Amino acid sequence: MERKNHIDENVVKRLSRIEGQIRGIKEMGVNGASCTDILMQISAVQSALKQVSKIVMMDHLEHCVVEGIQDGDIDQTLKDMSQVVERFSKMK
Repeated sequence: MERKNHIDENVVKRLSRIEGQIRGIKEMGVNGASCTDILMQISAVQSALKQVSKIVMMDHLEHCVVEGIQDGDIDQTLKDMSQVVERFSKMK
């Protein structure tokens, strides 16, 4: 069963900041910035995305998994959690 997230304003602000960073990287490329500078900014975006991913993962554990177990949907909840962990663990 798909459950709604509890993403708060903090996550939305972080995602907006990341969006702006990506636009900035695009502009850097268009304006001929050095590869080193562009790569540094890409690294910063990757780090920021990892942090957002951790926040969303914790939200999933604290709300979606708990609700699934409380609703008695244990097997599906564990299956969904397993898929989330597998995907999340592939992130580098």
